[in-house]
Amino acid sequence: MNKWYEHTSDNSDVVMYSKINVSRNFVNTIFPARMNDEQKKSVAKKIFVSIKNSPLGKEFDMYNLSQLAKAKSVSYAEKNLADKEF
Repeated sequence: MNKWYEHTSDNSDVVMYSKINVSRNFVNTIFPARMNDEQKKSVAKKIFVSIKNSPLGKEFDMYNLSQLAKAKSVSYAEKNLADKEF
């Protein structure tokens, strides 16, 4: 995936940004604040599989933040690519 923040152009001062937040409950699934680690892993796996199998799945790079080095996950948070809570 191209790193848009490393390129320059006439419009390099303009940034288009979007972010997806999974903030609603899935059917028959409790909210994340009440989940144990196994439940969180199960939901994360369902999300990964859904995105991977979607028509746009190849357009995304997906990372499990719990498996990244701390410095890398902090870097994503600083770039606003991941929530600071993670």
